[in-house]
Amino acid sequence: MYFFIFRLLIHTTTISLTIALLPGLSISESTIFDYLLLGGIFGVLNAFVRPFFIFLTGRLVIRSMGLFMIVINSMVLVLLAFLWPNWHFDNIITVIMAGLVVGLIGALLDALLGLNRPIIDEIENDESYWRFISRVDSGRRSAIVENLRFEQVYDT
Repeated sequence: MYFFIFRLLIHTTTISLTIALLPGLSISESTIFDYLLLGGIFGVLNAFVRPFFIFLTGRLVIRSMGLFMIVINSMVLVLLAFLWPNWHFDNIITVIMAGLVVGLIGALLDALLGLNRPIIDEIENDESYWRFISRVDSGRRSAIVENLRFEQVYDT
């Protein structure tokens, strides 16, 4: 329960700082409850939608050396604007800059507070998982393993 509340505060802080730093982003109703609700929706999108985007575009993220994560963060923010009608942005450049700021603030807070740690042991010890992967042909297997490992590293 404490971890959930702590993550909610982290996401709320990330969104609040992004709105404060970028002039093109605004929220029409700016109460504490609205920011907490916006942080909660952002947390749900980060937990469920962002890993899906990373899984689909893992190779593109690798080829761009992580710069495509800005686009993924921007897509999550556009989904947030679609789900929360009081969240407004001026243009697409503002959204891309917000994706950069969200990524930087999120990485900084994760590094300072130590919220995410790699879950490498659980995947390596699960024999059924690797047995399934070994049945796939080598070209697809390499792509699947590469995307899964990359998702695990960049999942925040």
